[in-house]
Amino acid sequence: MKITSRQNERVKGLLELREKSGRERGKFIIEGDREIERARNSRRVRPLECWFCGEQPNWGITSIEVSPCVFEKISYRGSSHGALMVAAMDLWTLDEVTLDGAALVLVAESIEKPGNLGALMRTAESVGATALVYNGLTDLLNPNVIRASTGTLFSLPVIACDSETALSFFQKHTIRCIATTPHATTPYWQADFTHSAAIWIGSENEGLLTSTMNACQQQVSIPQKGSFADSLNANVAAALVLYEAIRQRTLNH
Repeated sequence: MKITSRQNERVKGLLELREKSGRERGKFIIEGDREIERARNSRRVRPLECWFCGEQPNWGITSIEVSPCVFEKISYRGSSHGALMVAAMDLWTLDEVTLDGAALVLVAESIEKPGNLGALMRTAESVGATALVYNGLTDLLNPNVIRASTGTLFSLPVIACDSETALSFFQKHTIRCIATTPHATTPYWQADFTHSAAIWIGSENEGLLTSTMNACQQQVSIPQKGSFADSLNANVAAALVLYEAIRQRTLNH
């Protein structure tokens, strides 16, 4: 039966997933063609429900038809093409990450904005990074994280843990930690990324914690020639260093 009322109890329950407190029940919403397709192809995502208006997608899960006015209410973004998915996801832990060959891990410390975290996932996935580790300040299943990641959240191992735990893990597995900071005298292209490395990126305002920088084996900077900008967007900084790592590894082979 089609749901036509915005006050329907099932609609109210779905809208609760827009809030972090609602997602703590283990369910979340996925919108967008690319994001849904990548979620359906992920072994860690369990599709649960399809909410649609118009043509019913063939996703092989429980489908709930709603009227246009209801779909307008439940849709977070305007490009959902008449369908969204409710799903659950098995989140990654550090011990599950495969560290074959020369690992390349991006570590995002103190990144709070969902859009920034999602963009970092997209960049890390684009270079084939082993994993992205972040400090858990941002809700991983926030709609803006999923949107900014374009669904790469569902294919890239993303792990929430504190910096101390991450540093201990990298030390145990002989992964060299390289901190990015504008105060370093070594430009990033002079660092050796040909072996297993964890690249640490801090927030645009505060940068990395002093304790983190001191624990890393090397500190590098991204030289800037302008007169006013004193830092780069975290995702831009990450992209520069990650692609330098890929450049070195390509030349090394």
